[in-house]
Amino acid sequence: MCIVFMPYPPESQIRLPLLKSAKDKKIHSVLVVEKFLGDYFKLNSSEKTRIKKSGGERLFLHRIRWSRTNLKYAKLLEYPKPGFYKITSRGSKVLEKNPKSIDDSFLSQFMEFRAWRRRK
Repeated sequence: MCIVFMPYPPESQIRLPLLKSAKDKKIHSVLVVEKFLGDYFKLNSSEKTRIKKSGGERLFLHRIRWSRTNLKYAKLLEYPKPGFYKITSRGSKVLEKNPKSIDDSFLSQFMEFRAWRRRK
């Protein structure tokens, strides 16, 4: 029996639903949103629990965390405590504009994101 994994959504597709999950301006857990986004992207249980080749972390959770990091450096999200996130006023303003997606070119409009990318 061969197990075929569907491709995971790229970080650029995860960012908008992640940001929208915080539109209520409350503090949210990354682990809770992992379940929500897994259902949102219709991932099966194998895809939700798949571990990175390097081990130690679920692959989908890893992508969510990087998506959250990108949004943090664009000042759309903030981390009130480890493992949690909250929308910023800038993030709320972005959602008011109803973007179709939040890819790197979209985030590049923010000076802080560009500065962080240059450092990487």
